[in-house]
Amino acid sequence: MKDLVDRYLAAVSRQLPEKQRADITAELRDLLLSQVEAKETALDRPLTLEETESLLKSVGHPMAVAGRYRKVQHLVGPDIFPFWWAGMKASLTILAGIYVVLILLVIASGGTIDVPGAPNLSTAFLSAFAIVTLVALVMEQLNLTKHLYRWRARSLPSAEIKTKSRFVAVVEAGMALIFLLWWFGVLHFFNWVPVPSLVSLKLGPIFATLFWPIAAYAMAEVLVSLLAIVARAWVKTHAVASMTRYVFGAFVFTMLLRAEHWFTITGHLPTPGAVARMEAGFNTGMRVGILAAIVLVLIFAAIDGRRLWMAIQAERSEPRT
Repeated sequence: MKDLVDRYLAAVSRQLPEKQRADITAELRDLLLSQVEAKETALDRPLTLEETESLLKSVGHPMAVAGRYRKVQHLVGPDIFPFWWAGMKASLTILAGIYVVLILLVIASGGTIDVPGAPNLSTAFLSAFAIVTLVALVMEQLNLTKHLYRWRARSLPSAEIKTKSRFVAVVEAGMALIFLLWWFGVLHFFNWVPVPSLVSLKLGPIFATLFWPIAAYAMAEVLVSLLAIVARAWVKTHAVASMTRYVFGAFVFTMLLRAEHWFTITGHLPTPGAVARMEAGFNTGMRVGILAAIVLVLIFAAIDGRRLWMAIQAERSEPRT
């Protein structure tokens, strides 16, 4: 019996902090021997090996028992857990958006583009979990959690104002970035325009004229989307930036619309006049697309204007001290 108790205590002791090991082991020894003595008194005989083992099992696994004496009973403390959980959700959402963009990039390139060094999805998620958890642990150990609770209710966005989700913002930023890489000739997509192999399609001169305004609009798309990801509470700033981006986009699309000719198709097809009809079809489709884009960006600008007005009204309605 005593051998089992000693082995049990030794197993518990190995899991305890060194400074507290002796005191806790002595306390636990007294507790166990008292239970053994009480059991033997009730049975009026010494405990068998099986009965002693059953008693020790009822106390708990040595690692579980040792854990009760540790100050830290959890990986992340309750004070920082809400921020850890918010960080995890944000990280996983951003990762999901990035992988959606990568998938679309591969599809658009006809499978000809490989992203070197990109980890698989499970590795990326595990890495995000490890990084967020490590940051939370460091902040907890250095007693930095108190800084997370320094906030003011007046800094929170109005309950009536809806903010863009991180997933949508990441996808928008990624798609705009892909467009920029293609616009500057870094990426080359294949089989993305449905034209026969006997003809070639080229952009009209207007695109060279508006090269930098179009690039500036795409850059604004990236920056505004990144702002929505990293500073969700800056409702007014984001509304102003987003509205400005859409107004500038309407200007660029209007300048583009004035060209009235956006594509040139050269080559030969068996049917007479087929190339000319194809070119006319592409240009008609482009005209409709540009008109739709102008309407959409103006609608989005109006929505952002309403968001800005609501944020200003919410600030004005706050009681002044």
